[in-house]
Amino acid sequence: MEIDYYMIDCPICDDGKKHRSRILKKQETEDRAIMEVECEDCHHRGVVKVLKAGGVEIYDF
Repeated sequence: MEIDYYMIDCPICDDGKKHRSRILKKQETEDRAIMEVECEDCHHRGVVKVLKAGGVEIYDF
């Protein structure tokens, strides 16, 4: 099974750097993507919502 990754600005690490996160679940529609991710640095899990039209990312950790 191939593991997918997504780069995030982890709100738990909060160091201003992008962190690689492993995608645990992903739901995608035409205008948005909702992903459950786990930060590889701090191992916290959260949800990232990406609004494709504006490239806006919303974090819920």
